[in-house]
Amino acid sequence: MNKLLVAILVGLTPLVGLTRECTRDEAYAAETVVDYLNSWENVHLFYQQFRHCYDAAIAEGVQDRVQVLWADRWSELPKMVLLTQKDPQFKEFVLRSLFTEAFPKDRFDKILLNASQKCPAAGLSFCAEVKRAAKINHVH
Repeated sequence: MNKLLVAILVGLTPLVGLTRECTRDEAYAAETVVDYLNSWENVHLFYQQFRHCYDAAIAEGVQDRVQVLWADRWSELPKMVLLTQKDPQFKEFVLRSLFTEAFPKDRFDKILLNASQKCPAAGLSFCAEVKRAAKINHVH
């Protein structure tokens, strides 16, 4: 699914505040969109529209997709950094995925290796967070 289709799906719901309840239709839309979080732009679109639905299975799905982006598309990290610089709350949102107990060890090890050896200049703060997460959640 490309960015345009995700934007259309995301656009089906109105802009929301942080305290709004997630309706059944919004939860269904959020679950559907999670499968297509294949870029930082799409993750940011999800965050803008569905952050109030970030719970249970939806949260697990988002965390998994974010972790896959870090592990398998490390070269795109500068895109994430740019989005988090423009939207500090989005930074908090994606960093939650670092500090989850359900982070697969092999995936985390790959991210830690990249953070230690291939950290882009723009990503130094993020790489430091990865190393902090390693100390807190993972035995290395």
